[in-house]
Amino acid sequence: MLLSKKHNFIFIHIPKVAGQSVTNALMPHAAMCWQRLLSPVIPYRYQLKAYTKLRKHTGITFNPQPFHDHIEANEIVDRLGLDVFKSYYSFAFVRNPWAWALSQYTYAVKNPRHTKHAFMKQFNDFDEYIRWHCKKDDSFYLQKSYVCDSNGTQLVNYIGKQEKLSEDFAHVCKNIGIGTTLPKFNVSRKSSYKDHYTNDTKKLVETLYEEDIEYFKYSF
Repeated sequence: MLLSKKHNFIFIHIPKVAGQSVTNALMPHAAMCWQRLLSPVIPYRYQLKAYTKLRKHTGITFNPQPFHDHIEANEIVDRLGLDVFKSYYSFAFVRNPWAWALSQYTYAVKNPRHTKHAFMKQFNDFDEYIRWHCKKDDSFYLQKSYVCDSNGTQLVNYIGKQEKLSEDFAHVCKNIGIGTTLPKFNVSRKSSYKDHYTNDTKKLVETLYEEDIEYFKYSF
């Protein structure tokens, strides 16, 4: 999540949806002077992670950004008030749910520092994981929950898609009056997500993420 008072925007960072790239591109326009001076030594994406961990493990509330990395829009509304929230240009990016599920698994398996790394390693492969995830995973959540209220009403001004990230990010930049480039981070795979699904697991994801698929107009 990123908030800029100078450029009047709020970026809602949905996990594993180009968030690191967008944050790193926009952070120079939201950072304090000392953060910009520190960035050649500690890149912005690591600065934000450090602030989040400091708050989580020590209880110290210091954070140049007022909210944690993956806060939902409805929680920001609760804390700021709807009128204040609406005074900002708010946006988020989403991605195809089948690709999103695969990316979450792949990233956790390959990253030993990920909080779910050991848990994900217990599965023999993605097929075994996705069957468990679609039937027994109590921590399941929708991308829609990050951008809508409990009634399903969209809170953010704009929702871009990772599948056309450059185009949609350019649209955001135009609206907030910023010119910047978009770096790439945490790219987990090169093959098509379709190669990792069977007809059975494809249907399982379709059922579990039905709301996201319908709301964001995705198909396999």
